[in-house]
Amino acid sequence: MFIQEHNFGTNLEFKCGHTDGVHNSGDHLHQFFEFELVLEGEIEITVDGETVTARAGDVAIIPPFRVHSFHTPKHVKQLICVITNTFITDFIPLSELCRKRETHVFHASEPLWAFLVNSGFYDSRTKRSFNLEKDLNYIHHLRSVFYLILSEYFNTVPVTGGVTIDNALSKILIYISENYCSDISLESVGTALGYSPKYVSNCLKAIPGIGFRSLINSLRIELAKKLLVTTDKYSLDIAYDCGFVSQASFHRVFRELVGTTPQQYRMDRKS
Repeated sequence: MFIQEHNFGTNLEFKCGHTDGVHNSGDHLHQFFEFELVLEGEIEITVDGETVTARAGDVAIIPPFRVHSFHTPKHVKQLICVITNTFITDFIPLSELCRKRETHVFHASEPLWAFLVNSGFYDSRTKRSFNLEKDLNYIHHLRSVFYLILSEYFNTVPVTGGVTIDNALSKILIYISENYCSDISLESVGTALGYSPKYVSNCLKAIPGIGFRSLINSLRIELAKKLLVTTDKYSLDIAYDCGFVSQASFHRVFRELVGTTPQQYRMDRKS
């Protein structure tokens, strides 16, 4: 599993993308909400080990901090939107958005789907990233679309359990995402947020397969991968920039998570 470190933090970006072919991704998680609108074909979406097939006319809603993956058996044409939590939680509490429901995929009603297709939601404007301040006029339109989607989702998909993510865990993960390159520990996170180290550790257990150290290492390695490809920095400097105390520990963790050495990863991506 990997952590999408670029989809963590407090930035105000709204990211969209179109898929016309295949869309495969291993297990990963991120802080932001994700919406998938399937126009053609089908895609298998797995969230916390439960797999659902989304077909044309379906909408998938993946809450933050949920381990998920994608697989397209053949071909899919879809719109993917990843948005910061505050884009929605200004009006809908995080606790309501993150209640466990029967499924993450629902088939849109004819009126909703017609609106999504005909209102400019799936066109050239959503093939890029947006800035919530600079693109304010179009952002208002996008916000209204998501509220329509969520309204139908809440009314058609029953709640089956409690909250899967609370504000405390959200604060902890955001703090970690902004400080993982420093000398960070359960104690330092707890001190910064007013929690005990044990409480921080227990909160993190709400995410399947993730512990404090594995989360830190995953975030650091994702940043290291980016620096290896986009800069000419020495491996030792990248190790220090990402929070590792030595080149040996950096190489060990990198090989564990990526399956190769930092040097080989750089060579493969730049060749």
